[in-house]
This record gives sequence, structure tokens and C-alpha cells, in this order.
Amino acid sequence: MNEKELELEKIQFEFEELERWEHLVNNDYDGRRKKWKERIRESRRTLLKREKELLMELGFEDRIFSNVENKLDEMEV
Repeated sequence: MNEKELELEKIQFEFEELERWEHLVNNDYDGRRKKWKERIRESRRTLLKREKELLMELGFEDRIFSNVENKLDEMEV
């Protein structure tokens, strides 16, 4: 596995961590929820952009549209 493939794995791990945080934030009702949801959203957006760059560099353009673009579209809703 090369460096870029390892970085892709790291991105997937970070997505899983963000999902855990999002679950915790959704159960937080003391007023900080909106701020944390925005931070999580920005982190996801940054990770998706980096994932897209890596997939292009590795020659997996077909995975970009089935993977990254769908996630970005979901975030816009």
C-alpha cells in the first residue's frame, strides 16, 4: 500500500470518528449543538475534498462520482 492509499484509509477512519461525534452532538441539548454540527460539517467537507483529490491522483475517477460527489450532494440538502 502506498502513501496515498494509506491517506485514503485515514480519511475513512476520520469519517467514522465524525459520525461518532455527530451522534454525541445530536444528544447534547445545552446550546452547543449548532456550533459543533457546523464544525463537523466543515470537517466532512474538507475530508471529502481531500478524498476526491487522492482518488484522482490514484486514477480512480469512477469512484469519485459514486463516492465523493454523492456525499457532497447529501451535505448540501
